[in-house]
Amino acid sequence: MPRLFLLVLLTIAALCCCRQSLGQSCPDSFYIKKLYAAGVQVITHDQVMLQDNSIILCGQISPSTGVNGDALLVRLDVNGNIVWERVFESDGAQYFQKIIRCADGGVLTAGYQEHMGLTGLVLCRFDLDGRLQWRKDYSFKLGASLGIADIKEDAEGAFLLLANFMANGLSFSDKIFFARFDQQGALKFSQAFYQPVTLRSMQANQMVLHNGTAYIAGYCHDWYKHQGMLLRVNARTAALQWSKFYSFNNGEASFKHVLKPGSNQLYLLGTNNVLSGDTTIVLVTDLDGQVVSSKCLSQQGWRDRGAAALDGAGNILYGDRFYLTSAPANTGINVVKFHPQLGGAWSKVYPQIGGIALVFGLGVRSNNEVVLSGTSYEGNKPGSSFISRLPISGELNCSTTDLFFKFGEARSRSVIVTFTAEPAPITDTVISYNLSGNLPLSLEQLCTRVSDCSSFSLGVSRNICSAGDTLVLSIRKNAGCIAAPAFTYDQSMFRWVGQTESEVRFIAIKQGSSKVAAAIEGLCGTIKDSITLSISFSAASFSLGSDTALCSGQSLQLRAGDGFASYQWQDGSIGSTYDVKKPGIYHVRTINSCGGVFSDTIRVTEGLAGNFDIGADRTLCDGDTIMLQMPPGFNSYVWRTSDGTLLGSDSSILIHPDSSDTYTAMATHLSGCTVTDIISIKVKAPMFLDLGNDTSLCTGDSLVLQVGSDFNQLLWWDGSSTASRSVTAKGAYSVKAWDSNGCVSTDTIKVLNLFPVPQVRLGFDTVLCSGQARVLEAGSGFSNYFWSTGATTSSIAVQDTGMYRVMVVDRNGCYGDGQVRINKRVAAPANFLPAQLSLCQYGSIKLKPLNTYAQYLWSTNAVTSEIDIFKPGTYWLEALDLYGCRGRDSILIKQKQCLEGFYIPNAFSPNGDRLNEVFKPLIFEPVANYHFLVFNRWGDVVYESRILEQGWNGKVKGVADNTAIFTWLCTYRNADQVPQVKRGTVALIK
Repeated sequence: MPRLFLLVLLTIAALCCCRQSLGQSCPDSFYIKKLYAAGVQVITHDQVMLQDNSIILCGQISPSTGVNGDALLVRLDVNGNIVWERVFESDGAQYFQKIIRCADGGVLTAGYQEHMGLTGLVLCRFDLDGRLQWRKDYSFKLGASLGIADIKEDAEGAFLLLANFMANGLSFSDKIFFARFDQQGALKFSQAFYQPVTLRSMQANQMVLHNGTAYIAGYCHDWYKHQGMLLRVNARTAALQWSKFYSFNNGEASFKHVLKPGSNQLYLLGTNNVLSGDTTIVLVTDLDGQVVSSKCLSQQGWRDRGAAALDGAGNILYGDRFYLTSAPANTGINVVKFHPQLGGAWSKVYPQIGGIALVFGLGVRSNNEVVLSGTSYEGNKPGSSFISRLPISGELNCSTTDLFFKFGEARSRSVIVTFTAEPAPITDTVISYNLSGNLPLSLEQLCTRVSDCSSFSLGVSRNICSAGDTLVLSIRKNAGCIAAPAFTYDQSMFRWVGQTESEVRFIAIKQGSSKVAAAIEGLCGTIKDSITLSISFSAASFSLGSDTALCSGQSLQLRAGDGFASYQWQDGSIGSTYDVKKPGIYHVRTINSCGGVFSDTIRVTEGLAGNFDIGADRTLCDGDTIMLQMPPGFNSYVWRTSDGTLLGSDSSILIHPDSSDTYTAMATHLSGCTVTDIISIKVKAPMFLDLGNDTSLCTGDSLVLQVGSDFNQLLWWDGSSTASRSVTAKGAYSVKAWDSNGCVSTDTIKVLNLFPVPQVRLGFDTVLCSGQARVLEAGSGFSNYFWSTGATTSSIAVQDTGMYRVMVVDRNGCYGDGQVRINKRVAAPANFLPAQLSLCQYGSIKLKPLNTYAQYLWSTNAVTSEIDIFKPGTYWLEALDLYGCRGRDSILIKQKQCLEGFYIPNAFSPNGDRLNEVFKPLIFEPVANYHFLVFNRWGDVVYESRILEQGWNGKVKGVADNTAIFTWLCTYRNADQVPQVKRGTVALIK
């Protein structure tokens, strides 16, 4: 196993302390101070330590009556002096309960606002000078009051709030409140957890975050006993993952704090009533809540909640009020330092803080010094706050009491329990407040101890050689110097183990050189020192390898390993390597940096090599495969290309090279000698062969396939070997050709489509119309047109007789043609309408041509062979004959004056002489709704008509009637749409 070697290269002490002249005072290094203001209560609830070791306290100030308090922030420097204070007023009462330092700078407070009978939650973000950056107020309805237990910032910059609700009418909390806010204080979710049991008290006291999970510690009380409580909740979603109750020594347990050391464990601190009220219980669990160990720490004095923190060595610092239930009832604060596995270091009582002293804040500086704060109530005096800075030993010059304590084993048991989760809505509200400025706060020294540090340096008290050993640096300082140095070091190089008054311990993580610096507060200044440490892994063993053989012409390098302080070979050489050029026995002796001695010996014999030949150089065609074979009698085969690429480790390999290369075969003879041979493989590329790109053919076309004359042999797809082939059908056509090197080239061409020849239809042979051109249409959709006239359009207009031809090319490149002959000229239709006609002012006439034609187009847009004319004017007709010749003729329709009125004869003679054969009225005006009836003397209808042009021929039911008198009736509407009724008689004469 490699060892660590520590070399101290340089120690630099920079003394920055200046002695004060006589009469000058220096700040007290360690102290207990009282923080108060005249006539008001100064109450602090929490503290946060900043990077410069100053602290900010949060709490409230209020009249002695405790009415309408205002929120308070106070910053104190490392010596407990006030830097600034801020008071925030409002119409109601408000105070800050918890404070944390934010990862991106500044601090966040969580507190309460009581206004107009409503209780609300208030979150405030401040910079380090106490300037407010933002404020968020929320009101809630889940309970009568809200008790804030803890607030944390997660890795995403969100804030997690833990609190307890007290329902209306109750004197205890019955629900746990868990909420998440973003970086600006906007609510993301709020959830309540509780047990569905009537009148069960539960209290959440503290939480820790780990990898997006919140672990919540507290207790549950069901009027019979207290049980320790631990909940695991998803910090991003509020999903409850599990909940457990814990008992301790078969009795009660109440968890006050949960701490997270560097390992995957939790420390649960609390109290137990089986032994006595002064017993502190310490449970170590894994991250699933399984108990790893149970310890108890018993000492004089009653324990409350207090505050706790971990130092750099994994010790727990626990501060709490101190009092006895029996006389004398001593008061003060108690701080105990112990390790949850190893036991206690010390426990001290500081009685300088009188009355009821409550510890709310406790922090550990980087040098393991302790800073704690809280509030004290003495009789009828207004409440005041206290702040204390303690050395590592806890010793002060004023009166302190060392408490005797016992640290021992205990038993603990956990059970899974059921909790109910439900939304706990809170409402965003706006409440006004004012910054009232600074409050005149005062400080009173209750206890001091000056750390009279006049000299300080670091030293190496223990070197390390083995990995995992602890590096110990001694802390050298004068008597009376009780201050602890603060260390600065590269955390990637060293891991902090712990610090005492006289030494500090690290574990080296990696090799390299790095400086460890420390600073300690002197009498009235700072003393600094640093030490540069060089860490290297020292060798602990080596091997020259197994006995071997040396082949002729070869050499062997022996390696004794790196990292040793000295080497000595059999011939006196002192290097870490030795080159062997002949057989013999070789040995080396090494000493490492820690004095360890190591040696090894190797025997080198003469090796033998047999005949090793892998064959003559070869020439291949591209794509060919060849097997290379080593001769028998060897082992440990290796094949490589010219660039060293490993091809295989068998006696033979199958290769298919795509370029020329050399191949090296390496093998080990049975004697142990290594032999090699090289073969050159030249790869010939086949000649280029190209039948062309895939194509398509038109019906009737052919494609000639040729490969040139550079090939010695051809083989077409159908087995033929001619120099060229002609194809006319769709399909794939391939050829294989051999060149003079015997390399084969192949290619395939596809005839993808066989397109039809385009069809051109110019029609039958035809004629020309006199004075007109004939349009010949070759059809649309073709790519090109070539007429015998030279035109390239899809149609042409011709005016002469003769033969006309056209060739077309379609989108596929296929050709088609057509022709038509124009035989003669013919006259176009003409003079096919009467020259002139007349029209009565109330009548109409039918107009039609004198001849029959194929098509008609009248000036009225009618396309029938005849039309009805109702008014005078000029009308034309365009006619198309069977030859396609088109002609136009026109006619003038004049108006004439015609008879007007109603006329009907009083006799008619249907006797076949064609005179007066039909009886009907003559109406000379436009008529509508015409109805004509004839009655016999008995009133029967013998004739009826609704057509003006029709009349009675004297027959009744097809039989000619005799001479007689008949009555007639005629009704119609005239041109003015006025109904007309005409009656009369008529004589039928034979």
